[in-house]
Amino acid sequence: MPATPGSQFLNGATGAIPSRTEAVLDAIKHAILAGELKPGRSLVETELAQLLGVSKTPVREALKTLAGAGLVTMSPYRGATVREIDLAAAAAIYDLRLLVEPEAVGRAVRAADPGGRAALGGGQRRPGRLGGGPGSGPAQPGQPGLPPRAVPGLR
Repeated sequence: MPATPGSQFLNGATGAIPSRTEAVLDAIKHAILAGELKPGRSLVETELAQLLGVSKTPVREALKTLAGAGLVTMSPYRGATVREIDLAAAAAIYDLRLLVEPEAVGRAVRAADPGGRAALGGGQRRPGRLGGGPGSGPAQPGQPGLPPRAVPGLR
């Protein structure tokens, strides 16, 4: 097939340049996660567009994506705000992750090929580490090897 103008972009010969929407998405997401945009703060499209030097369109698209990810809430006639998470919701999410993530790691290690297990430490399971000992089931909060609660003021 003869090369056509621009075909270097279609065959992966050059790196893709991020779109404006992706750049705006990354900037807003970073500002939220870094605490620069506080929970409950109204996110006005025109202000964000002016601050980031883009039109409102990439800002609007980025806010829709962030709403889908749960970092922003969108309300008709009110616009977007940074999502507020109360202490009880944060604790519930943290507890769920404490139960699910060690089991997921254990399953991934068991499913890994022998070379992959060797790279992760010889494929030996150590009691008290992530995933516990053989047949231990999901890790429990307070189990040795798990981090202390990251949410201050809880149990």
